[in-house]
Amino acid sequence: CNMAELSRGSVVSGMLTKGGIPTVLVTGVNSQGMAVTDILTYQESSGLVNVALNGFTGRSNVIATYCQIQPQDIDGDGLIEIPVPTENSKNANPSGGIISWMNYDEDGDESWAIDTYHSPNADWFFVLPKDWHGRETAVITESTNNENCVLLQVDGEDVVSIYSISGENRETRVSRDGCIVLERQPAEIYAGELMSAAKEYGIDRDALCNSFHLITNFWIS
Repeated sequence: CNMAELSRGSVVSGMLTKGGIPTVLVTGVNSQGMAVTDILTYQESSGLVNVALNGFTGRSNVIATYCQIQPQDIDGDGLIEIPVPTENSKNANPSGGIISWMNYDEDGDESWAIDTYHSPNADWFFVLPKDWHGRETAVITESTNNENCVLLQVDGEDVVSIYSISGENRETRVSRDGCIVLERQPAEIYAGELMSAAKEYGIDRDALCNSFHLITNFWIS
């Protein structure tokens, strides 16, 4: 990466495998909007190694559309995952999309971890049930005065809606039937609603609450 590419990317440290191999992930974003990640770790036989390196091209194999989200331990398993926007995110509006998170091992082999819906502009993300992976998952967004709604559909059926609500009457609006408060912030309330196919696709009240998370900003000291 040159300095301009790296300034849009990130440098993240963590663990590569459950065996406890430390790693540093260096991501740069090129002029075509692609995030290229080098995965650096130490091997006793070879020293410092980029396990993502392609031996023929001399560049990393880990390339994905840039989505303004840096690698992180998204599922809390102690390992760093790399975000890869799915097809419906690449052409969606920039305020959010479905992300597949990938693990890499010391040989550079990838494995899928989880999928999330990320809404960076609204500062939240939602962990999708694992059995949604590979199914036709669609996102419909709608904004009105002081209220944003994201509807998640699976196989064409409405499953769950998530709202971010602001304004002076936000408490009144979240008290309506079927509305489940997920998080209260000083100027905004996040709420969810189980739709007609929620039970069929593995979402109940507890799953809705446990899968919703606010986006946390990271600082490197």
